Amino acid sequence: MFLKGVLNKILQWPRLLKYRMLSTATISGSKPRINQPVLFNGVGQIFCGNNVSFGVGASPSFFSQYGYLEVRHTSAHITIGDNVAINNNCCFISNGAGITIGDYCCLGVNVTILDSDFHSLDPVARLNKRPGMNKAVIIGANVFIGNNVLILKGATIGDNSVVAAGSVVSKDIPSNVIAAGNPCEIKRELGPMES
Repeated sequence: MFLKGVLNKILQWPRLLKYRMLSTATISGSKPRINQPVLFNGVGQIFCGNNVSFGVGASPSFFSQYGYLEVRHTSAHITIGDNVAINNNCCFISNGAGITIGDYCCLGVNVTILDSDFHSLDPVARLNKRPGMNKAVIIGANVFIGNNVLILKGATIGDNSVVAAGSVVSKDIPSNVIAAGNPCEIKRELGPMES
């Protein structure tokens, strides 16, 4: 097991260095633990709390993909709280409204969070290259987000909630519930021993 861990680090080191050199955004706060390459792009602000980790070695896409965080404008920001574990191949893009992830959150493989439509929904405006609507995404504390989840602009997920794998979150999810589906809906409340 120890030898496997050493081998993983040796194989990942050139990839980690490559993506660090390609990154244009700076990270404030604490230095995150980067186990899988992450590309940090843009001119906005990325803040990481204490004990934030990107990537998990014994998980899909560890050697073949990379995480991607982008803050496209000076007003854009991504804030990640303390003790957050983000699995492989994440994609968080802030176009200005902002993305906030609370303390003690766990995010699965291939989680995507977007705070914008990026392109207007109006056909004429889209042809004229007018941007879409931005609205902040807020994820509370101790939220568990499964694999392959897409969280869209304006969504808020309350503390202690669970979002099941493959869900598309386009509206608010309250605290202490299990939610799933496309569109994501509340399936049941969490009991006292579960939350």
